[in-house]
Amino acid sequence: MVENAEPKESPDAVGVDASGWPVAALANIGNGHNGKFDKQKKLRYLELLSDGIGRIKASKDVGVHIVTVERHINKNQAFKDACSLAEMEADEEVENALFEAARSGNVAAAFGWLYNRRPERWQDRRNLRTEISGPNGGAIPVVTFLDLLREARDGAGQVVEGERVDMGTELAVGQEDRADD
Repeated sequence: MVENAEPKESPDAVGVDASGWPVAALANIGNGHNGKFDKQKKLRYLELLSDGIGRIKASKDVGVHIVTVERHINKNQAFKDACSLAEMEADEEVENALFEAARSGNVAAAFGWLYNRRPERWQDRRNLRTEISGPNGGAIPVVTFLDLLREARDGAGQVVEGERVDMGTELAVGQEDRADD
């Protein structure tokens, strides 16, 4: 387990513990002010993150509310960095597995890898978003039925915004005939 690990040296002379964690990142993660989220729980939390467990589930698994964890992350830069490192470890493990699956001939894995690593050359064209604009990149002019009527009547009848005058009978657009007028 991480808390009993003895430091070892990596090839680039950065001190790491037996699990591969940089000693500097673990040295300053701090204890909780009232012991609820102490160093042991933080180490277990980091271990869960590096195993790919999300922050909320990891906080529940160590018996600490996610708000408490986030408070510690925001107050302690070393702990924040350690959380990011743990999550990157999990992500890289999945990336490596995806890469190996792609290399072994898994076409879906190959597409997933290329879509994410080389998006300028590879993209799923089924999910493209197309935007259309009007003249000079502006809005597209919309012609309504009322606009067409205005053009068609051109002096034969009078169309007033919101009202229609038709052969001497006045009807408000969207309203029924009123018998009491």
